[in-house]
Amino acid sequence: MTNQRKSTSVFVVVALIVVAVVSIYMVGEANSPYEDFFDELFLAIDGDTVFAPGYTQSGFGSIRVGMSEAQVRATLGEPLQSSMSNGEVVDMWYSHSPNSTHYRQRGFILRGGVVTKVIAEMYWD
Repeated sequence: MTNQRKSTSVFVVVALIVVAVVSIYMVGEANSPYEDFFDELFLAIDGDTVFAPGYTQSGFGSIRVGMSEAQVRATLGEPLQSSMSNGEVVDMWYSHSPNSTHYRQRGFILRGGVVTKVIAEMYWD
C-alpha cells in the first residue's frame, strides 16, 4: 500500500470516528437534523424498539416544549406508558424495549399539563 493510500485510509477512519462521536451526542438532541438518519442506523444495529400505535417520527418531531398534553395526544395518540403525581400526568412514553435492552427512547416530561422536556435518545442497557 502506498503512503498516499495509507494517509487516505487513516483520514477516512478518523473522519468516521469523529462523525460517530458527534452523532452519538446529536442523536440525543430532540429534533436534531441528524436524528432520522441515526435512528435508522441504530435500528439496523438493534431493532428492539416498540412504538405506541399512533407514533410517527414526523409527529414526534413536531412536538415542542410548551405544548399541552392534549396537543401531544392529538398528534401521537395514547402513550405506551405515563406516570401521574397529584392527579397530573408528569411523563409520557411513546417507546419501550420489550426485551429490556437498547432502544430508541421517545417521551416527554410535563409540568402543569405542559411539555417541559422532549426526550429523544438512544437508551443503552
